[in-house]
Amino acid sequence: MKDWSCKLEVVTPMFLAGADQSCSELRPPSFKALMRWWYRAAKADLTPEEGLLFGTTDQASRFRLRLTPDRIIRSTFERANFQSKQDQDNQGLLYLGFSLDAKSQGGQRKRSSIDPGSTFCLELSLPHSQSAAERSLLASLWLLIWLGGVGSRSRRGFGSLCFTDADPLNEAGLPPKEKRLQLRFQGNFQHLPDFLQENLRVAIDWIGSAQTGNTLPAFTTLGRHNSRLFLWKKPFPTWEGALDNAGKMLMDYRRRKHDYEQIKKFLLDPSYSPTAVERAAFGLPILFYFTSVERQKLPSLIEKKFTRQGKSISRDEAERIASIRNSQQRKQKLLGKGLKREDVESLLRQARSLSTATITGGRIEGGGSGNIKSYHERRASPLLIKVIKVNDREYGLLFLLMKSQILEQGEQILIESKSRPPVLVNQPSFRTVIPAQPETQTLNVTPREAADSLTWRTNPEIFRDGSVSTNNAAII
Repeated sequence: MKDWSCKLEVVTPMFLAGADQSCSELRPPSFKALMRWWYRAAKADLTPEEGLLFGTTDQASRFRLRLTPDRIIRSTFERANFQSKQDQDNQGLLYLGFSLDAKSQGGQRKRSSIDPGSTFCLELSLPHSQSAAERSLLASLWLLIWLGGVGSRSRRGFGSLCFTDADPLNEAGLPPKEKRLQLRFQGNFQHLPDFLQENLRVAIDWIGSAQTGNTLPAFTTLGRHNSRLFLWKKPFPTWEGALDNAGKMLMDYRRRKHDYEQIKKFLLDPSYSPTAVERAAFGLPILFYFTSVERQKLPSLIEKKFTRQGKSISRDEAERIASIRNSQQRKQKLLGKGLKREDVESLLRQARSLSTATITGGRIEGGGSGNIKSYHERRASPLLIKVIKVNDREYGLLFLLMKSQILEQGEQILIESKSRPPVLVNQPSFRTVIPAQPETQTLNVTPREAADSLTWRTNPEIFRDGSVSTNNAAII
């Protein structure tokens, strides 16, 4: 493979930038890093071959990757642009992209995107190539484009891409009966599941999965024992509709208040310790904030603040102020009682911190009942959302679950709050992500030799409690 190129189209807004987040750009290092990530996920192991192909700290990668703009459309993420658009409120879409309209200190929106419809060329060059290395490289690119995304919020459907054109693949050295990898899909939507299923097996086979056993891997892998792939049965007319639907499913899950009562009791009862935090299976950190807890804690804080200021306030009046739901009205009421603005703001910040619990990963240091320390503040979600462009009028919605150990061995879920000492609880299961029902246990990401055992099953739900009905989703 001296030179090979393909043309890619942006399907959903791609938030890819360097240090200056206000200027989106095509970044070859990001693409190379993501191809390496998918290679490792498919390989299911850390091997010397990965270092030879993608490079190490002592050796450069064996291939070069170049991105050339063709037609680039840029904009900044504005919530107003997606609200009540095309007869839908897009609240689910905005939920998935909740951090993309963050403002800089100067007050300007800082997240720039490369928008849908943009096209660019990707060129790979592997001067001293071998057929096995070429296939691994192209399979990694296939996995990135068909299952993943590029840039911020790519696990939540943003930064989805599709192939629009590609040079022929070098299939020299392949056995006559070896399956060929297809980069472009040119069929109808009803043929998409077969296309994904067949080419996913080819891509994994080209890379050569090293996964053995059926235990959860230590890192994210694309293995037949731990990965599940779901495709929404019907296409959507727009990419916005597909993402909006996915976001509303997650919103519905959160409204079911998983872990709600346990964490609330943790904040109110210093002697109580939850058994687990099931939502941690979706990634870390998690912040729980309870306005009801804040209203319970605020009266005592108000009384103490007034006492330290040499002022007095009745308990009934403190409770009336705490019961005001509008934060600005509550602040004005306290200012009207003679407190300084900085004292009021400090008081309200303290009340909020005492009503908030933070969920991360941690362990006990020093043995016995030593100090509890947070080790893993972040853990990426094992659930990936992908939008697939079939044609200008049909967009598929894909979910990929890649289960792995949530935390390292010896670590537990850490629950912290300013209101009480921290506690460690057991790691969660994945039952809130995928229900434990027989018809959903078919393994869908398989090596070629297991293809005969792969069957289609109706998926009764992607998330627990029926967020997805039997009429909507299917396991691939």
